[in-house]
Amino acid sequence: MSTNTALQRRIAPDVAEAQRPIMVTHVITTLSTGGAEMMLCRLLCAMDRSRFRNSVISLGGDGAIAHRIREAGIPVQVLGLGPAQALAGVVRLARELRLERPDVIQTWMYHADLLGGLASLALPGVPVAWNLRCGGLDRSIDKRSTIGISRLCAGLSHVLPARIVSCSHAGSEVHASAGYALEKMRVIPNGFDVEQYRPDRASRAAVRKELGLPEEARLIGCVGRFDRAKDHATLIQAAATILPKEQVHLAICGEGVIDANAGLTGLLRAAGIANRCHLLGRREDIPRLLAALDVFVSSSAVEGFPNAIGEAMACGVPCVVTDAGDSRRLVGDTGLVVPVRDAVALAAGVRQLIDLGAEGRTALGAMARRRVRDLFEIADVARQYEELYREMSACAA
Repeated sequence: MSTNTALQRRIAPDVAEAQRPIMVTHVITTLSTGGAEMMLCRLLCAMDRSRFRNSVISLGGDGAIAHRIREAGIPVQVLGLGPAQALAGVVRLARELRLERPDVIQTWMYHADLLGGLASLALPGVPVAWNLRCGGLDRSIDKRSTIGISRLCAGLSHVLPARIVSCSHAGSEVHASAGYALEKMRVIPNGFDVEQYRPDRASRAAVRKELGLPEEARLIGCVGRFDRAKDHATLIQAAATILPKEQVHLAICGEGVIDANAGLTGLLRAAGIANRCHLLGRREDIPRLLAALDVFVSSSAVEGFPNAIGEAMACGVPCVVTDAGDSRRLVGDTGLVVPVRDAVALAAGVRQLIDLGAEGRTALGAMARRRVRDLFEIADVARQYEELYREMSACAA
């Protein structure tokens, strides 16, 4: 055997290993419609499949996002664990992870961070990246159990994960102050598909026709599940001072935002704007609805890096947002930022954009779309995750 042939045989396994796609298993609390779930779906669709192979394990139930991920050709397992099955969940998850044999484990949200981190102990040498999705927890909003798990994770963050991803600078700072391992943190923002979310003039007329509005009607909108973190009460208070005087309509969509929600409809009746507010529930045509708006409003009291704001900006819609999480960083100088839980300031911001007129709003919306395309496009964000996974895989090798 020649020296060259022997050398080639020794090198060949190393070359093959270097060319093998990096296997990443994502562990997430649930796959219902939500910000973290949507971001996971976008990331999986945008990653380079010649270099990365992804799979997903949902600790909870199935959901709309699971269907989308499967449609993209990415395997999804649903464990169906209940709240009281944490210990059994760790054992079962560890078994599934051993079968998956990933190079990297990426967990999403507190419960998955905890269970995924503990389960990874059964796979020595496989690094784990946690993913923090919120800008902080609020005792008046969040469950006591969630706050407890977050505190437990703060201590374990120094031991279990190799890296900690935060979707927002605000979230990184809040969690570091709560005891999370700052030296392991990396901020990677949410990313947006600027081809799916884009301006569409035809949507303006179509949505107004659907809602029974004249084509010239001005429409402000909000997207978000019915939750105290989204603070619909402040939104409705602000709308009560605008809608009757300005001849404007309000469209709200999201999980639980329906006529059967007595708490929400009660707020609308008390504010006297029930006849000008359209409750659309959970929708599958969010890009179309956003592109039909004149102004997008986010009234959130707590946020991380809000998907809905970036999606509206990508659709060329100017935004008025509360100063929650990284909303200010996302909007930049393309919209208006007001204090949280301040209905007067929120109403003033909306009125200011209405007063700009159609031409002024179009110009501001174009700036918003450019900002998303330049700074937060999903392909660029996916590259940041890929670089993280390459680093983790190389360190573990």
